Amino acid sequence: MWIKGEKIREDNNMKYLSTILILFLFNNLVQAGHLDSSRHKLPVDCYIEPIKEPRQLVKESITYPRYPTGALRDGVEAVVRVIFDTNSKGEVINERALWSINTLKEINPNIVRHDKDFERAALRSIKTATYKPSKHSKEGKLSSKDQINDIIFLIEGNENTFDLGPKFSKTLRSVVDATTNQSKIPKVLESLEKILNSKELIDVQRANFLYLKAFLIYVKSPNSQEIKPLLIEMKNLIDTDLSRLESPADLPYGPNAYKLITFSSILLGQIYINEQQWEKAIKFLEEGIHSGKKGNLLNVRFFNAHLQLGIAHYSSGNWCGAAKSWARAKIMSESRSTNYIFPDAFNVYVNYANSRLDP
Repeated sequence: MWIKGEKIREDNNMKYLSTILILFLFNNLVQAGHLDSSRHKLPVDCYIEPIKEPRQLVKESITYPRYPTGALRDGVEAVVRVIFDTNSKGEVINERALWSINTLKEINPNIVRHDKDFERAALRSIKTATYKPSKHSKEGKLSSKDQINDIIFLIEGNENTFDLGPKFSKTLRSVVDATTNQSKIPKVLESLEKILNSKELIDVQRANFLYLKAFLIYVKSPNSQEIKPLLIEMKNLIDTDLSRLESPADLPYGPNAYKLITFSSILLGQIYINEQQWEKAIKFLEEGIHSGKKGNLLNVRFFNAHLQLGIAHYSSGNWCGAAKSWARAKIMSESRSTNYIFPDAFNVYVNYANSRLDP
């Protein structure tokens, strides 16, 4: 439970490496496993300059929340946004909940059951957090105002489960079946098109059906020009940039949309890998991996994502990024709790990236 370096211009090698990954992905696309990679020490010590605006404070420690008993019994998941200040010691003060969206409210905004339970658990958790200055904090100040943290409550084992009604569950089973028997894909795509033409869908449902359609098209034809427009339409339906929400009255996203944006970011990263658009691939893969860590969505999608992220960093001449990404993937493949296979063909690239790191 919720618990830059010199660029190599070896285009043929990059195409070969990308091809290896594409073939590998199809053999691992729908398997699943779990691993708490935070328990393993990363054997690479180097620094990657962040793409996004650097934060002045970073979380040093936190006691994760206890899952509300009633919500766990009912199979309800949630996203809670909390806002707080920090004092001169980096301790949390003045914590309060801005909003909470659970899987019941995501479908019906009038349902308030379990809201308070999730909010209380989230506030108890954030109260235990301590913060330290980031590497970008020149003054080293620990006091701050209006820090934001989104706490994700997901039930272990439900990482690939969406609570969007029986029609979606039935369609999802058909999609999974079609990935192993691709002769069924045209029929499932036809069914998806009929559903998407319905006016009865709410935005989060329509967004998820759009993702299923994009995913199936990717399985059938990874270079199809139909995929990105579907994912862009999907993202327009669920605005997951929470920084643009100006008040609690604005509709944020809940667990179903949270999982969707995580997985769709990974898919977009795969597409940009295929197109050799490395910076865009890095952007979306990092978005998906970061989102997945927040919700403990540690499954095969993120093993593949680390492999892909390594390719994108390597192709951009970022040896540190490549080395770290592949090191994380190797840790996951070596765990007894997974059945992941780190491709032997990658080792020559892993060794080269490691050799280019500063001593």
